[in-house]
Amino acid sequence: GVHFFSCIRARVLALPSPPAPRAAPIRGTRPPQARRSGSCSRSTGGSILCGEFRHFFWTGGDQGYRDMASLMSQSADDLRELADTVHGTYEWIVSYDKLAAFFSPAFLKTSYEGRMMNIGCGTSQLSSDLASSGYRHIVSVDIDEKQIEAMKERYGEREGMTWVVADMTDARDTFEDGSFEIVVDKATFDALICNDEASHLFTEVHRILSEGGVYILISFRPRPLMEKLLDVPGMFTSVEVHEIPRDCAAPVAPLRPSAAPEEGYGSHGHVYVLRR
Repeated sequence: GVHFFSCIRARVLALPSPPAPRAAPIRGTRPPQARRSGSCSRSTGGSILCGEFRHFFWTGGDQGYRDMASLMSQSADDLRELADTVHGTYEWIVSYDKLAAFFSPAFLKTSYEGRMMNIGCGTSQLSSDLASSGYRHIVSVDIDEKQIEAMKERYGEREGMTWVVADMTDARDTFEDGSFEIVVDKATFDALICNDEASHLFTEVHRILSEGGVYILISFRPRPLMEKLLDVPGMFTSVEVHEIPRDCAAPVAPLRPSAAPEEGYGSHGHVYVLRR
């Protein structure tokens, strides 16, 4: 959702942004950890993933990192303005009705009692839709304090929904290992894929998931690229891929307006189901 804009501001455009206050620890206290400074995750999986990113984006794969960065800069002013002016809710890629089947307990092999995290929630209605479907323990996380405050104001003290400001590329001082059964990611991985931050997010998701937990990643990136990046030895036991129609347009000009639909930038997105 709108988390995409804060990623562009803070990470790609390097716009000044005040540090977010630390959230209250969830399920236990973690001592503050030093932030990683641009290096890949220390885990084997994270190192492999970073290598794959660099191969694709610095050697020309997926049109090359430099082309992507150039196109991003062309939309910089639009993104900067939109990030501060979007009000209400905003959906990225696809609306909930196209996703509902993927969140049923029968499909996920879990229950409505399972603890669920929605990463990069922005101002999407996804968390509310999931709560309405029956899930009773949903933690919605975003790095942007303004988005979290807006959602707290919108949904108040709705039972079963918690809103937390956190950076999910390194949340060891906020969330304990194995503390969630389900992690939902609607385009946050997409937003971080243009640099090494996506590898940090990927390894953090793996860390906070319990054994048997599931990571649901909703993406509009090309399927061949995503399958390559997500197939990391020693991380997840399986990766399922499901095609979905894309019914929500981007708020600014597409990063690759000339891309053909078969490349994955057109009328369809994908749901990746990774089981730990």
